[in-house]
Amino acid sequence: TTVRVWDLEEGVAKHILYGHSASVRRVEVLLDEEQPIRVVSASYDTTAIIWDVETGAKLHTLQGHTNQIYALAVNPKFVVTGSLDHSIRVWDPNTGASVGSLLGHTALVGQLALRNSLLVSGGSDGSVRVWDLNLMRCTHRIAAHDNTISCLSLAGDRVVTGGPDCQISVFNVRSGELIRMLDKNSVTTVWSVAAQEDRLLTVYSEGSD
Repeated sequence: TTVRVWDLEEGVAKHILYGHSASVRRVEVLLDEEQPIRVVSASYDTTAIIWDVETGAKLHTLQGHTNQIYALAVNPKFVVTGSLDHSIRVWDPNTGASVGSLLGHTALVGQLALRNSLLVSGGSDGSVRVWDLNLMRCTHRIAAHDNTISCLSLAGDRVVTGGPDCQISVFNVRSGELIRMLDKNSVTTVWSVAAQEDRLLTVYSEGSD
């Protein structure tokens, strides 16, 4: 239930951050040239917390979800969380205030990718949704997979998704159109994708180990 800030040269914890009451699912570093370095943690206790890395101080507790948080994305303007309550919540990282709630997924929101005011979400309902956070609305709904979106990555104008259907799909994030479906190289879940402009790294599960 803790977050730890480590001195990598000494191998010791500089701060142990207490505040969550259940497992910490995700941690993201929040970099802003006008602010001290902060970190955001998201937990199964339904909250996210913004911390000051240098002092270990708790800056803001983000409350509003009614079930476990599984996904987290941050930038200097937004903190975004996705939950088992099927909702996405958007927060102001400087004040901790709620900016709004994005509804539309009908199952767990387990994947988020954020660039400026463009948000891409993936749910266990098999859909990918593209959101404009300036307008707080969904611009595209993409039926990407048969069921869960187990991973997604945003690269340029493309979003790459993977799922338990063994399929990797590439979509145009601006139009929502399918660009291509990549050949199945596995008979099991695609667990992770990392996309750049001209290349793609994928991780599959192969066997019980």
